Amino acid sequence: MPRFGHMMSDEQVAAVTNYVRSNLGNDYTDTISPEEVADLRPPEDQ
Repeated sequence: MPRFGHMMSDEQVAAVTNYVRSNLGNDYTDTISPEEVADLRPPEDQ
């Protein structure tokens, strides 16, 4: 699968991650912040 992280902002990645983690049969109560996304991105995507 090709990489597409550079096409989404940290805020967008956090929103999608939080949606998937709290819907679609999942039940996570914690959320991911845009700052955490930025910390997890590979250096070439920053």
